[in-house]
Amino acid sequence: MLANLYMELNIGGQCSVCGRVQELFEFPGRREKFCLECSADVAIVVHLTHEIAAAKRTGTDTGALKAEFSTVSRRMLERSQFADLDDVMVFRAE
Repeated sequence: MLANLYMELNIGGQCSVCGRVQELFEFPGRREKFCLECSADVAIVVHLTHEIAAAKRTGTDTGALKAEFSTVSRRMLERSQFADLDDVMVFRAE
């Protein structure tokens, strides 16, 4: 229902992570586009990846950073698996 409205108004597209059709946001240097929730989580994951790498280089404990990374990753996976079917475009072969 919302997916059709967004597409008719040409203000949205399909999120690269969760598949919902909503207003999308871009990151510099990336081709993918994300809904607001997924774009926030992608930004967190990118930041955590850099923080974990920096902590490893300095010999700092990475346990808390890895736990947060896991939590955000799990949230993204759940969002993609349980997206409301009204907000997801289903492509059918004709």
